[in-house]
Amino acid sequence: MSTTTLTPKKAFLLQRWQEILNDPELDRYNDDYRIETDAEGRIVVSPRPRNPHNRKAFVIAQILERHLGGYASTESRILTDDGVKAADAVWCHPERWDEIHNQDVFVTAPEICVEVLSPRNTRSEIDYKRALYFNAGAREVWICERNNKIAFFDPEGLLKESVICPEFPSELDLKPPRPSSI
Repeated sequence: MSTTTLTPKKAFLLQRWQEILNDPELDRYNDDYRIETDAEGRIVVSPRPRNPHNRKAFVIAQILERHLGGYASTESRILTDDGVKAADAVWCHPERWDEIHNQDVFVTAPEICVEVLSPRNTRSEIDYKRALYFNAGAREVWICERNNKIAFFDPEGLLKESVICPEFPSELDLKPPRPSSI
């Protein structure tokens, strides 16, 4: 299990996040809203993404686990220099399980962080979030465009394909698999 030394700012943001999680008043918002924080630890509330957005994140997480094993999930919180942010999908190497399985927030970003674009996202917002994830320790950040195409990035820039998961498709097929028998 790795140990991470937090800067005073990140220690504050993590403590603030724990306070937010322990606030029973905020429980009533969890089903309908995504809760994050800003660089000052203030709560940022936005509507939960719609079903097509959620389907994309779910399919991405499924494909990652199928190809790489390890741990994949959706709506995972990551401690960044600009507060706690929720990535739409993430993947962690199986060796990190002991570090992450009981955590409410990733103190070190997962190896792969994915953002699924929504109509309200701006390019500058996504570029900023990508930088936050890299600064938090991500090895790759993927952007799922609204047309279902995937853009893969490492800290140096755009990649032709993922280095971590080269077999990941460059475009999502969102049709559910057919059952083998009914």
